[in-house]
Amino acid sequence: MNLHKVESSLRPSHSPRRSLSSSTSSLQQADSLLWEESLASDSRTSNRWSLRRIAGLLVTGAGMFIAAFFLITTGQLKTVWEAAYPTCWLGANGNSVNCPDKIKCPGLFPECSTAPCGGYQPGYCTGADGGYPASQVCSKSVLVATSGVVFGGVMLGMLFFGAVGDRMGRRFGGIATMAVMATGAAVMTFVYSPSISDMFIVISSFFGVLGLGVGGEYPIAASNAAEKRNEEAEGEASAAVANGSNGQTRSSESTPPISGKTPSPPLSTTLASQRGRTVTVVFSMQGIGIVFGSLIVVIAVAAARQITPNCSNSSNDEMGFSTIALSFAWRAVYLVGFLWLAAVLTYRVLFSRENEAYVKAAARRAERQRRQQTPAASQLSGYAPIFRHYGSRLIGTGVTWCMNDVILYGNKLYSGPIFNGINRNENLLTQNACILLNNAVSLVGYYVAAAVIDRRWCGRRRLQLFGFIMIAVFFAMLAGTYDRLASSNHGALIALYILASFFSQVGPNVVTYVSAAELYPSEIRARAHGFSAFCGKAGALVSTLVFGAIGIRNIFIVSAAAGAFGALITAIFLPDVTGMCLREHDREWELVTGGRRREYGGEAANPRHLSMCERWLGRGKAYRPDWLRVHREKRRREERLARISGSEGKQEAAM
Repeated sequence: MNLHKVESSLRPSHSPRRSLSSSTSSLQQADSLLWEESLASDSRTSNRWSLRRIAGLLVTGAGMFIAAFFLITTGQLKTVWEAAYPTCWLGANGNSVNCPDKIKCPGLFPECSTAPCGGYQPGYCTGADGGYPASQVCSKSVLVATSGVVFGGVMLGMLFFGAVGDRMGRRFGGIATMAVMATGAAVMTFVYSPSISDMFIVISSFFGVLGLGVGGEYPIAASNAAEKRNEEAEGEASAAVANGSNGQTRSSESTPPISGKTPSPPLSTTLASQRGRTVTVVFSMQGIGIVFGSLIVVIAVAAARQITPNCSNSSNDEMGFSTIALSFAWRAVYLVGFLWLAAVLTYRVLFSRENEAYVKAAARRAERQRRQQTPAASQLSGYAPIFRHYGSRLIGTGVTWCMNDVILYGNKLYSGPIFNGINRNENLLTQNACILLNNAVSLVGYYVAAAVIDRRWCGRRRLQLFGFIMIAVFFAMLAGTYDRLASSNHGALIALYILASFFSQVGPNVVTYVSAAELYPSEIRARAHGFSAFCGKAGALVSTLVFGAIGIRNIFIVSAAAGAFGALITAIFLPDVTGMCLREHDREWELVTGGRRREYGGEAANPRHLSMCERWLGRGKAYRPDWLRVHREKRRREERLARISGSEGKQEAAM
């Protein structure tokens, strides 16, 4: 096979220093290595969490950090926008203001329905019926767009960049997503217009552009994280072989261990032993981004000295705050995010490289196309093969992610109004400090999940079930006690709400991300993860459109119902591959694409790793514990016969 053809079809022309296929030998061995079982050189070394390894994972998750920074912090910034632009953010909904004597025109706020108002200024009220000028008011659709448009972009980005990541590589996809995000963030930071409505229309539009990149970051980062663990362990095993130690390829005949030494475990065991923790640590950058964003908002509000309303200051608005000072505050928050994006984009362009798992998968795909003489553009490039083979599994990862995001984003994006309802009559700094506390406690949940997700007694499915059930319980308690405690015990409501958020992170928010990254083979992983995340953001979009109109108690009721339904779908449709090497998916997919699906009986068909639905459909009936050994021996016999036949053919031709 011509290596240069593979490289040209799988990488952009401006590829990095390291190409997709590092050598001809790696391409030639890609198919055979898929069926070999390597031995780990030292499982203790593979499982060691050094500072360098943790730093590498955090760099991988840098895109998740900034995605959460913008998505969630924008929800918190609504508390600032309500204070800075009350005629837009409060007037559209007819809400009350802190300083009735500063209302200039009638009809917008309930404190002044007819002229003249306390802050009347001659010649200012040029709007309809003597109301506020059109440049100072916003329609409800503009306010909804600041949250809704971004999720449209996120959903498109998940599907589009998921396909890009599978076709053109994780590195190219990562650079593209970061460039798109940086473009959106730059406009959001520096946009200005005398018309408040026009300004937020532009912000909403480019929030959608940023969302396109955010959506692409989900499948790219998840695929990189899941495959990075394989690359690390295989690299250690290869180094052991080079050094003459016990890292080796397991042959069909068992080699007895040297007396007095314990034989090394299979590399598959090492690969899977901490994969969940690896992906979770990458995903925890989402939580760090949320906390960091909340902290920056608190610092910006404090620096602007806009903590409590001051109705006596003539330059302040109807809420008693300075529009100019708060304008600088929220732009400073976005500026921090933009600078981070620029730094990550620079790093990815200059220093990132393609991971080996994708390189090998791309080589196998190219070799298959050569054998079948199938154009690259038509070879399993869409989503149809994924739905056909993994339909029930996509329900498990997609619908549960949808329920999780109804809860997560619905509550995070409306965290300002929710905390205004839970903790009434507090100043701007206190409200944002409460949101920061909630996000900080939620961050702990990521690391609790990382500590238990790879434990056999826990695993993915049980952890997600536990999380959904606890979410349903705590939000049901919030809904049942809200009317009574809102006026008598704010602290109890805040505690219940924080606990509900905590269990969201411990369970479904982490597991939905991890499972979608490890339940599919390398060739389709980014697309499958992208589709699952697309379903999640569809839930986020619905909650964004609905939660603003149903009241806080009803938000809690919907969140409890979503938790209960998520637990049901998890129990029926979600597989659990805790302890299984991801290479098994690639082995199964190799047979599926070759039209030999029924031949597979390896660990990916083990009933222990299948969902309840898949077991009902009979998918685990072909499982045999020794299937890999038998299939490997069969392949070797076929290869020997092919070589013998080839050599005999050459001899006959020579005669």
